[in-house]
Amino acid sequence: MSEPSITHPQTFMPSKLAAGEEYASVEAILQCSDLPHATLHIPHWRIGGVSLAIRVRALSLVERDRVQREEDTVAQYCLTWQLACVVPTFTPEQANALANKNPHAVEQAARFIWLLSALDQEWIDHVVSTATDAPPIATGADASPAADTGQTIRARRVGRASGGKVQPAAI
Repeated sequence: MSEPSITHPQTFMPSKLAAGEEYASVEAILQCSDLPHATLHIPHWRIGGVSLAIRVRALSLVERDRVQREEDTVAQYCLTWQLACVVPTFTPEQANALANKNPHAVEQAARFIWLLSALDQEWIDHVVSTATDAPPIATGADASPAADTGQTIRARRVGRASGGKVQPAAI
């Protein structure tokens, strides 16, 4: 007897409609909140021995295209920060100033943002909750950076990206 196949919830698989199920409307599709977000602690940037935290979200298709059109890699990293960092927000000038900061910190956060588009918010929240015993934080309309507690802020260390190399052109 073979083992059942386990697929990631984001895997596209051909299927049939369930009894009573209907196809999605354009309105329903456009209303879906599908850009995952996460809190990252940047270990290179510390105040009082504590890593600084930022809140980021995945890039939209239009934003990803805009980043890919930048010919300079440094410009791609800085634009990614400008577009996807929601707390704090960066002006174009402030984002460009990141070019003078620790390259590993800037690059790893940008790479995490690019990878965030491929992840599911529920999966991110599950990983954070499981790894830290922190309760899941609100998503969608209830989500707010202000809703993070000290425990959930520390829990959002999922952004400490591994050493995988992801180039902007491969987004």
